[in-house]
Amino acid sequence: MTAPRLRSVLCGALAAAFLAVLLLGAGAAAETRIIQPTATPYHVHLDTTGKPIAFTVVASGFAPNANVFIVQCDGRAPSEPNWEPGRDCDPGTAPGAVSADAHGIARFDAANPNQKVLLTVGQSPEGIFNCTSPGTKPPSNGLRNFTTCQLRVSTNNTQATTDQVFLPIVFGDTSSGSSSTGWKAAVVIGGVVVLLIVAVALLLARRRTSSSTA
Repeated sequence: MTAPRLRSVLCGALAAAFLAVLLLGAGAAAETRIIQPTATPYHVHLDTTGKPIAFTVVASGFAPNANVFIVQCDGRAPSEPNWEPGRDCDPGTAPGAVSADAHGIARFDAANPNQKVLLTVGQSPEGIFNCTSPGTKPPSNGLRNFTTCQLRVSTNNTQATTDQVFLPIVFGDTSSGSSSTGWKAAVVIGGVVVLLIVAVALLLARRRTSSSTA
């Protein structure tokens, strides 16, 4: 093989290897996942009236500036027969799309009414399924009932996509994050008060003992 031809072959091989690395890197970068919240399943707190308390959902791995959607679905896995967004997800829970940032991260902010998912416990808005808390009686409406449902994040709310990712959710008790914090604070304060009482009692007992000895 002549030197020019050898150089040509080597250049072609290097170019092919470089292209393969780029494609592999693009494939790895395109893997979508939910990065907030990290708990799975995520236990959704309910307020004192039994309504779900919104929480922020953040997903990564999308193309920059892509429109990304979120919706509440039933508990069926997308690998199950006849699973499809139109049958297993309720569009009535979906807010508007958000744009992925330059790093491919889509953020559905609970503080933004146009971005937060419209969480529903009980019958879904379009009457497709029920999502109920474990141990509670489901509505008598003949719909499929699930105690573990899921949020779906994808670039298409009406069709299954290769970038769809799911967050299992369970609707929990009636304690919100703030009330939970207050409860913990009350426990701490109560513990401090008990320790003070014990300390005072010990001090008084010691003084009585000293007086008796004297």
